[in-house]
Amino acid sequence: MKLLTLTLSLFGASMLTPVVMGTAVDAQPNATPTVPLNEPPGEDGPHPPRRHWCAETFTCQTDEDCRKNPDCLSKVSYASQIFCGTLLFPHSCWYEARWPERG
Repeated sequence: MKLLTLTLSLFGASMLTPVVMGTAVDAQPNATPTVPLNEPPGEDGPHPPRRHWCAETFTCQTDEDCRKNPDCLSKVSYASQIFCGTLLFPHSCWYEARWPERG
């Protein structure tokens, strides 16, 4: 039993030694990213779409309700970018805005 206790103590101490001595911390600075996380899509890969509210005083039941609303239609190029509801706001209209193209 004493051997088991000694073995477990040594094993535990050997696991903590690098942390106590500071060797587990990465002292090298991370390279700065070449592209910010909110950069528009381009050669570096896709990024999530931006979402905005439209027709704030309108209550919707389906996507089609929002797609017929003039306020939402004026903010997008295609009706397929307009949707009804989110998890927290199930009867609110929102649209998916496309990132501008890089020039």
